[in-house]
Amino acid sequence: MNIESVIRNKVTEDGDYGNGDSKELFHPSSAGYCPRQMFISKKGLWRPVTRIKGAMKVGTIIHDWFEKNLEFPVEVKKEVNLKYDPSGYDVYWKGRCDLFDVENGVVLDYKTISRLSQLTPEYSAKHRDQLQIYMKALNVTDAEIVYVTKTCMDTKTISFKRDDERIEKLNRKAQEVYEALDVNPTKKKEIPFSKCRCYQCRNELIGLE
Repeated sequence: MNIESVIRNKVTEDGDYGNGDSKELFHPSSAGYCPRQMFISKKGLWRPVTRIKGAMKVGTIIHDWFEKNLEFPVEVKKEVNLKYDPSGYDVYWKGRCDLFDVENGVVLDYKTISRLSQLTPEYSAKHRDQLQIYMKALNVTDAEIVYVTKTCMDTKTISFKRDDERIEKLNRKAQEVYEALDVNPTKKKEIPFSKCRCYQCRNELIGLE
């Protein structure tokens, strides 16, 4: 038996990279994307390479272990479903946060990372946007992201406040993408948003020529 082949085949299994949801539904995890990458996510065009698939599975394993094994000294709700339907827009946000500290009114989320030195403002910005939506949905003003390394589980926590002006910008961006979703590109050049200088655009992996 070639165990390496068994592992590789399992790691590289193709998943469903489209969200399969209604046109109006946006996931908070995409809130920090630029319009182009948000469009790509909604249309299910993302095609990660083997290395990225493997890293994602490691992150999922760590996340699941935390969910099953961590105990807390205060009242905490795990895997909290939430929805935010902003007034005046055709879109709404629906997702699930990892933890909600009920006693202190704090939204928390785990994020796995290769190394803590990777944690730049650009890297964490998309995660902060995700939790901005969580805070709005749960009507709280405080959030924490707990970064955990995939190698030895070193941790670093970033705390921040709700920013309603930022949330409004995220709503406008989602609305802009929503209005472009009737386009069905067959080539990269047909995507209705240009590349920017974000990490995802610089390293774009999609199923189009």
